[in-house]
Amino acid sequence: MKRNSNSALAATIALFALGIAGALPRDSHPIADRFPAAFESADPEEAKDDSWFKIPNPREVCTSSTEMTNLCLEVSLKYRCYNYGNFSLLHLQGIRSCLGGISKLMKVMNIVQVPIGEDEKSEDDPVEKSGLLLKQVLFQTDLEKIFNDPKTSGLFQAAQADMQDSARFGREHNFWDSVYAKSGNDRQTTLKFLAEAVQDVSFGIWHIMYLGRKFEAQGLTAESVPMKNLKTAQEFIQLYQTNIEKKDFPFTAYPAIDGKSAKRIDRDLHPYLHHFYLPAYLSSEIRRLGKTEKQAFFAAFLLNTGYEFVKHDAAVGDSRWPFHDPKPFANSAAFQERLRKIYTGYVGALWGIGKEAKAKSFAEFAADLAKDPYGSMQKYSRIDF
Repeated sequence: MKRNSNSALAATIALFALGIAGALPRDSHPIADRFPAAFESADPEEAKDDSWFKIPNPREVCTSSTEMTNLCLEVSLKYRCYNYGNFSLLHLQGIRSCLGGISKLMKVMNIVQVPIGEDEKSEDDPVEKSGLLLKQVLFQTDLEKIFNDPKTSGLFQAAQADMQDSARFGREHNFWDSVYAKSGNDRQTTLKFLAEAVQDVSFGIWHIMYLGRKFEAQGLTAESVPMKNLKTAQEFIQLYQTNIEKKDFPFTAYPAIDGKSAKRIDRDLHPYLHHFYLPAYLSSEIRRLGKTEKQAFFAAFLLNTGYEFVKHDAAVGDSRWPFHDPKPFANSAAFQERLRKIYTGYVGALWGIGKEAKAKSFAEFAADLAKDPYGSMQKYSRIDF
């Protein structure tokens, strides 16, 4: 299984800083004004010329604090709102709607930075190889509550038992049904758990490591409820990693989902389940907190898509996002995995607000997005339900 670390998120939030750092004079730079120390030159000779400030390393700026991480990501996503509205007063209502959805998204995610050691970085990840030894963990406050709850181990154990049953006897199970049955058949509780307690299924399992270090610092023993919960979660995720890419493995990540023109579109979703459950939970939560279905869907969909667009840029040697969506590209085998991850977020964001019946088939979605990435995203930004 390939590593799927969230360092692409760090790259995403760094890109916008690079553009504005090079395009604006020092006295009109919005981020530099708020965080001047990050932009000061160490060279006295350079400091004499105050007409332009020294262009900073965007990764350093956008990862200099948790606050900056959140600021850069929010600015990047909101820039796309303006771009899809053509920076035009004619589309002011749509732009404002999009901005409102992003604002709520950022509050729900509650991102915190997690430093990692030199020995913990991925050698396959160009961002980490460059020296950015940070990960991002989402839902900081809720995450601690979940792993302090005595019921958490039971949810992971139920899913693990079903997965082992699938492995031994070939019986079909899925992660959603396993947790849903143990969560009182409560949809929002199940969705919250799957998005927050599992997060990313990369080999690092950084949210588990983050909490483990925090609980150890608090003096919690291996027999405490939080530490037992972390152990159970890690065991399940590692078992899922082992089976995730087995062809026709009968334990799947998702429930049965029918789309607009195709049945069982869940079979076309990527097995990296955070591409589905994170957008699904975010869209459902944004809607629950009072935003429209349109705002909730697009904010969650844009987050996942931007994440993948940054990785697409890196693969083809571009650095367009968030200023521009990718150039049109071939809907070929080389790009199928990335298109499938974006499609998974698209279906997830719709499913979170109960609109999965509006979803296109994967074939139609992939063909449209590859042919015209900007045009497709602009249409999704203006979708009404």
